[in-house]
Amino acid sequence: MRENRKSKVNEEISADITANSKQYHRPLFIVYDLGYVQNAEEFKRDIENAGNVKVIIVKY
Repeated sequence: MRENRKSKVNEEISADITANSKQYHRPLFIVYDLGYVQNAEEFKRDIENAGNVKVIIVKY
């Protein structure tokens, strides 16, 4: 994730969840962060609350 992309990444993940929810029952998203996610737990919680989704943030 680069600067000013947090909302765009969140939007892209949400779209993937919607598009693939019938095919994949427990999707896993790995986000490679270059230091722009200030609160990783909040970022993960926002996405994981959308359903049976797991998010892993790898910090640079």
